[in-house]
Amino acid sequence: MKLNRIAVIAGLALGGVTYVSTQQQVDAAGWHKGTPKVLRHHYTSKRHGISYYTTIGKAGFDDGGPGDGLHLKNVKYKKVGKHSYIFSGIEYFYSHKRYHIKVVGNSHKVTSRETYPYNNKYWSGWDYR
Repeated sequence: MKLNRIAVIAGLALGGVTYVSTQQQVDAAGWHKGTPKVLRHHYTSKRHGISYYTTIGKAGFDDGGPGDGLHLKNVKYKKVGKHSYIFSGIEYFYSHKRYHIKVVGNSHKVTSRETYPYNNKYWSGWDYR
């Protein structure tokens, strides 16, 4: 009886070690493909009589107003705060360079600024859903 009990405990311990060692490691601080689902919408605003917009799709980011704006494809993201993300994508209209954009917001409003290749310290205004 006692030998049976020891065998069961040893079997459970070995099974637990095997279970823990085979689980996948998740890197929350790493890059994820696409954009966060909570931010995927079309946002607009009007400041000083001029219309601005931000569109966040499944794998794209468009931010514009008067002029050309910024259009990214093949976007990946990294979460850096409670409501903050860094988007990295290829600008596909003109320069074809990789841009990093810091985006802050939730499902109702967003704002953004470029962090690479130009470290823009000014945030765009809030765009609302």
